[in-house]
Amino acid sequence: MRQELDEKIQSILNTAFLERVEDIKRELSEQLQTNCGSLLEAAVAQACDKAARESRTQLLESLSNAVRRIRNEESVTDIAATLVDAASQFCGRCALFIHKQNRVMGFKAKGFQAPGFAEAFQKLATPLSQAAAIGHSIETRDTVVCGGSANELSQEIVNLFELKNEVRAHLFPVTLRDSVLAVLYADSGPGQNAVDSTVLEILTASAEAWIEAVGTRKKKAPEMAPV
Repeated sequence: MRQELDEKIQSILNTAFLERVEDIKRELSEQLQTNCGSLLEAAVAQACDKAARESRTQLLESLSNAVRRIRNEESVTDIAATLVDAASQFCGRCALFIHKQNRVMGFKAKGFQAPGFAEAFQKLATPLSQAAAIGHSIETRDTVVCGGSANELSQEIVNLFELKNEVRAHLFPVTLRDSVLAVLYADSGPGQNAVDSTVLEILTASAEAWIEAVGTRKKKAPEMAPV
């Protein structure tokens, strides 16, 4: 009788022990899941924060280098060409139109892959009456964002740039005092690269300031006496 009682007690103890072990395992599992989840969230947040800091640092370095390149040029033509090169780092495609009287003419472009594009662009001469968005940017001396329709950019530009209506084209006027010398065009291109309009505005402003500085410096330079 005593043996049966001992066996029953042992069985109860074993059952209770096993149940407690299962409870402990379950509690540990829940704690591990919670802790791992928290650690994972913290790790992801830290990685994102680090990536964001690195991205900002790289952006500032790229922008600083681009501005430095512009300020190293000594002529308006070279400044304009370098502006296009620098801007191409912050969008998919870009092109600079020179403003002359009532039309814009192609100067230099980057990111366009069609055969013969560069030559065709340099021969471009589009009346502002046919390119409403470019005309508006020149008139207001302000950045304009428009679609890729012929009504906004002219049929000639749409055909050459192979634009579609859903394209978001950014137009940045390059001004000198009260005159608009040129308009910088930028879009995302076929790779859908983001257009960093803030950076492009900074580059445009840097080019404007340096164009004026170069012009002022040349005016102040003493003339060479005839030999």
